Amino acid sequence: MTLERITMFGVAAILLISVMVGLTALLQRTFDVRVSATRLGAATVAGALVELLIEQQFMWRADLATGVQVLLQVLVAVVVAVGLLLASEVIMPSGALPSPLRWPALLRDRASRTGRYGEILRILSRHRLLPPGIPGDAAERREHARELRLALEEAGVAFVKMGQVLSTRPEIVTPEYILELTRLQEQAEPLPSDVVRQAFEESTGVPLEEAFEHFDDEPLASASIAQVHRARLHGGREVAVKIQRPGIAPVVERDLDIARRIALSVEKASPDGGTLGAVDLVDGFAANLREELDFTREARNLAAIAVGLARHDDGVVVPWHSDLSTREVLIMEELPGRTLATEGFLQALPVDERREIADRLFRSLLNQILVDGIFHADPHPGNIMILPDGTVALIDLGSVGRLTKDDRQGLMHLLHAVQVQDAEMLTDAILQVVDRSDNLEVDRLQRALGAFMTARTGPGARADMEMFGSLTRLLARFDLRVPPNLAGAFRAIATVEGTLRALDPEFDVMAEGTRFADEHLGSITNPLDFIEAVKDEAMKALPQLRALPRQLSLIAGDLEHGRTTVNIRAFSDSGDRRFLTFLINELVIAAVGITLAVVATVLVVFGPHVTLQVLGGVIGAIAAILIQRVLYVAFRKPEV
Repeated sequence: MTLERITMFGVAAILLISVMVGLTALLQRTFDVRVSATRLGAATVAGALVELLIEQQFMWRADLATGVQVLLQVLVAVVVAVGLLLASEVIMPSGALPSPLRWPALLRDRASRTGRYGEILRILSRHRLLPPGIPGDAAERREHARELRLALEEAGVAFVKMGQVLSTRPEIVTPEYILELTRLQEQAEPLPSDVVRQAFEESTGVPLEEAFEHFDDEPLASASIAQVHRARLHGGREVAVKIQRPGIAPVVERDLDIARRIALSVEKASPDGGTLGAVDLVDGFAANLREELDFTREARNLAAIAVGLARHDDGVVVPWHSDLSTREVLIMEELPGRTLATEGFLQALPVDERREIADRLFRSLLNQILVDGIFHADPHPGNIMILPDGTVALIDLGSVGRLTKDDRQGLMHLLHAVQVQDAEMLTDAILQVVDRSDNLEVDRLQRALGAFMTARTGPGARADMEMFGSLTRLLARFDLRVPPNLAGAFRAIATVEGTLRALDPEFDVMAEGTRFADEHLGSITNPLDFIEAVKDEAMKALPQLRALPRQLSLIAGDLEHGRTTVNIRAFSDSGDRRFLTFLINELVIAAVGITLAVVATVLVVFGPHVTLQVLGGVIGAIAAILIQRVLYVAFRKPEV
């Protein structure tokens, strides 16, 4: 290769790199493509190599000036590079592959995830859950459900939480599995005392001896997320210190990632994957679990629930908490009572006291759900404590449910409809709180709800998970989905129902719930409350009321002078206008590109002199880029 050729190629390379850097802006403006420096550099080198190959195979005419040859070389390389970039975007869009700088960390995560997959498979195999499937025989299903519960407990906190959430979805799992999944518990080996002390001091920034007058190294309880220790503040107040296990958050995140990948696989593999909502289910419990890992949220939950309990004065309390609490440490008042899960404690209570506790507990939960809109999401016996003076205390508020005002009103109307056995009212109430489809057959739904209400909500009916499961499955047949917050309220009622029956075998949850709803719906008819409601609505409507006289005056003037017209636009929807504009633009670009390609071919093949042939080459490059744009738009993955 001569020195002149080397020089020419070097100049072309410099020009090519300059052009490609400028081409980044062109790609973003013309193709709406953002390319990474790695991809741009690879396309540049590939374009230069292809141009060099073409040059060696098809030598440029010797009578062309060096500048003209360099220009043609750059044009060929640019067209090739742009084509490669667009093809790579169609095959593997930017962002689909992570940056090479992240590959080592991603490989470590992949190795960790693979090891965890192997561990989960070993657990499933040990509990005879492989291959997956649900037995047909009822006795075998019960045994299978028990083994599933044990496997989830062994797999760790994320899978325990997932099982607890599944226990609230009777449209997905059968009653045998719901019964076992509601028994899920989190057990873990206690942490060494030096690890606990170090975790406390790292989180709070305060030495243990400065924070407490006494700290008991022996834990009161040890679970997958945290363990609890007794302590005494310097003022003499006895407290319970909840300390999160060090390093639990990354472990939970890894398991949540695995659970979501499994859910995606289930949805893709199942013919009814779209209706299962497996990914939504996993995302929901993942959000709740992340909340539980942040103890500052539990502290806020305690404060919010405490405000409502104090307002209603139902004889139910939650523990006080210290301002020293952090994301990993929660310091709460140590309550001197015992939980209803304590062996023999509930049976030792006098009958009258048990009935009173049941009344106060259920009324408090209904106040939380239907009045305050924030409630204890898991009121099982282990989270309900009875103090020596008979006060009921709710503990472990890491997870609470929240309902909007519309949700609460809808639930009240639902309970009232059950009370008066009105199927039409029940249908309206349910449609107020669930997500409905456009093709819903309301008459069929009303008849089905009437039959359900007659069979399942009469005197002595049990408001347990089986009843709520039947209702959920009935709604699913009509493509109606109960929102997660309402499902949480149903689960809380169903959870506490068993406790209430244990306290008072004659306790009628359905009757008490409908009576409570009637009391609060009746209070709306109180003259003072009615006036306040009218005032609220009037304040909302005030801006429109102020503008109404002027608008009526303008309309009357137009009618009087014959200026009233009706304007109908063929493409009134902005999305339709954008689509039409896009379609016309692409057709114009395609037409211009094809036209320029024809002109370029004529100039290159039949051009009478070199200048026109070079011009044809430039026009051909422009035509190639325009046609590449049309092809890229046609073949790229459409935006959803």
